[in-house]
Amino acid sequence: MNSKQFLGIFLVLTVCILGCNAFINYKYDTYGVFDKDFSKFRPAYLNERFAKMDFLLHEGKGKFDTFIFGSSRCKTLKTTMLSGNVYNLSYSAGVPNDYLRDLKILLDNNIRPRKIYVGLDDFDYKRLPEEIHSNINFIGYGSTTDNLKYKIALLFSKPSNDTIRYARGKLTDYQCIYRVNIDGSIGSEKSDSDKNKIDWNKKVYDKIYESPTFVPEKNNRIKKTVAELKEIKRICDDNNIELCLFFTPTHITTYLSDDLNNFNNFKQEVSQISSFYDFSTINFITINNYFWGETSHARSLVLDMVADVLEGRQNDNIPKEFGVLVSEDNIKEHLEKMKHDRVQYLKSEHRQYVPVN
Repeated sequence: MNSKQFLGIFLVLTVCILGCNAFINYKYDTYGVFDKDFSKFRPAYLNERFAKMDFLLHEGKGKFDTFIFGSSRCKTLKTTMLSGNVYNLSYSAGVPNDYLRDLKILLDNNIRPRKIYVGLDDFDYKRLPEEIHSNINFIGYGSTTDNLKYKIALLFSKPSNDTIRYARGKLTDYQCIYRVNIDGSIGSEKSDSDKNKIDWNKKVYDKIYESPTFVPEKNNRIKKTVAELKEIKRICDDNNIELCLFFTPTHITTYLSDDLNNFNNFKQEVSQISSFYDFSTINFITINNYFWGETSHARSLVLDMVADVLEGRQNDNIPKEFGVLVSEDNIKEHLEKMKHDRVQYLKSEHRQYVPVN
């Protein structure tokens, strides 16, 4: 075989392999980039950064006037519990750098929100956006050229083993069964009501609640994150968009693993941008495992309470100190109380709450 024949065979095989990859990745798209059917369950997490924005700029354009920005901790915040035509634009590992990009894209495409909610958490100043976006599943919607490059990279990448098994109908043991509803909310195999079947007297003492959801403090980017939030505030002011900031609840195990000085410094800086609701305190919800799936994500019933506080609705089931309204006028007292509450909690003994059936 001479070199020309070898080169010809090599090129043919390469084209065949890439063609097969492209066919499988297109037809059995788990990222939600090519397959835009949000209603069906999928065997993997789709790229919500891309898929949701693509939907809003095309099929969903003009249908929504209010948007929820946030990480996965905001995913179960029900759009129906907030006023307006609301779209939940939150996604896994979301940070303000993402929200700023998405807000600009909405405005560039003549989608002017009436109001936006921005959910903040202790990871916003720890996670590096460039590291997050290096994950092919966390690449955001961008320019036409960037989107084309992303689609080409997805098409010709090697399909995962699960994708191959999914295509062959052999995938029976899903790591997750995942769905994004058309309004941007999350559907899963089991609803929160299914958890009534759990023996909570045992569950609340599960070891899963002993491990914090931890991100190292070494990537402290408070200044950059605050600058991004300031830009979001400026854009909102310039475009007459109502901005509502809130810190999502933080499980006590994760809260105690944080550097409180960094977290409080971040809240101090945010208070100079805008007032915010702080659910990330030591309170009845955050210290009781009944309200949590694990040490990162609160159950949907907690996000229902968050919605009630944000909307100013009376709910007698909401603990008094859940969702404190913080501004530059009371931030000093608020942070002092955070320090005091932490010291007191560490001194006290706590018995887990379990509701009486």
